[in-house]
Amino acid sequence: MAFTGSPNIARYAVNLSDIEKAFSEKTHITPRLLAKRRLVRPHAGKPFEVKILGGGKITKAHEFSGIKISVAAREKIISAGGKIHG
Repeated sequence: MAFTGSPNIARYAVNLSDIEKAFSEKTHITPRLLAKRRLVRPHAGKPFEVKILGGGKITKAHEFSGIKISVAAREKIISAGGKIHG
């Protein structure tokens, strides 16, 4: 799912439920890793951003960096013992 903004940057939204399904162990999650796991599909060479939304639940203490995170997702990530890096 893409969200709007500058036409020069592709923006994608990923729900916590998608993160929960895609990663079976505690993981350091970055935009590049989400692309590698095909949760987002950026065009080659085009810059992109990712925002994590609070849909679903998360049970693993993942670390997130370089990703925008909604308020609802932030609360759930921290409650699960996860960390968010700027």
